[in-house]
Amino acid sequence: MAQRTNYWSCSKFAEWVSTTFGARPKMRSGTSEEWAEWRRDVRKNHPRVYWFNEKFLNAAQNFIWWPYDKVCDARYYLFNRYVSKTHYIKAGLKPGEYHSIDNRLLQGMFTELVDFIEVEKAWMHCIWDDEKRAQYKLPWWRGGWRCLRWGVWRCPEAGLDYLAWESNLKFDDKWMDKADPKYGTFTPQALAAVEQKLLYDWWKDIRPHRPDPYVESGWNAFCESRRANHSDEDEDSWSMHFNDKTDAERAETKRLLEAMDAIEKRYDDEDEVMMVALIKIRQSLWT
Repeated sequence: MAQRTNYWSCSKFAEWVSTTFGARPKMRSGTSEEWAEWRRDVRKNHPRVYWFNEKFLNAAQNFIWWPYDKVCDARYYLFNRYVSKTHYIKAGLKPGEYHSIDNRLLQGMFTELVDFIEVEKAWMHCIWDDEKRAQYKLPWWRGGWRCLRWGVWRCPEAGLDYLAWESNLKFDDKWMDKADPKYGTFTPQALAAVEQKLLYDWWKDIRPHRPDPYVESGWNAFCESRRANHSDEDEDSWSMHFNDKTDAERAETKRLLEAMDAIEKRYDDEDEVMMVALIKIRQSLWT
């Protein structure tokens, strides 16, 4: 069955058919167990209603909408192939330069997370609300008729606002009875949104501002002082940095290099922790 925003089997007409002939109308929402029980009830007690609503209406819609479905299929293929390019992970790295695989993995994972929030979540935040479309200036070519939607629209503000909305979702009367222990607690969607926001903030605002290990360790300042103490003819020589004249200079060089290595390892460990955290919530990254 084609993916649709509305199904004739869920229409008001189908609901009218059910109520007119005494069958239970289709639920607006429910658990998998509730849906299974509804199907058993209607199929057993009102088989003709079930056939008409669930079989005939869907088949009729598929037949009548066949040209529209084919246009949408072609658009989705072209969009996925040439615009969103979901067949590969985009790393956002500078072309023409060498990038090691560990950096490609890190950059690719978090570039995709940023796109997920700033593109996919942003679109979800606006597409069903005319006021939000105007507020975030959703362009017509991303919010128009389904078969004509095209291009990639990015809006960090809309994506983050959608995350903020998700982060406050709790189990309420729409989900369960107040006696349920989970009532009033945050939903899995809310918990996942919190994790997504933390990882997004780390990648966008924290990681780029980590101090340079060469500066933080004092190595740059040490090299500048060594450069100032050498003659012009030695200024660009490799030996200026590593051919220490005294035991004190050798000890200082060793200390600074070890400090720089420790900082770089701390950064690498932090990157790894965040990569693992992103992997753990990967199944929540869908819209």
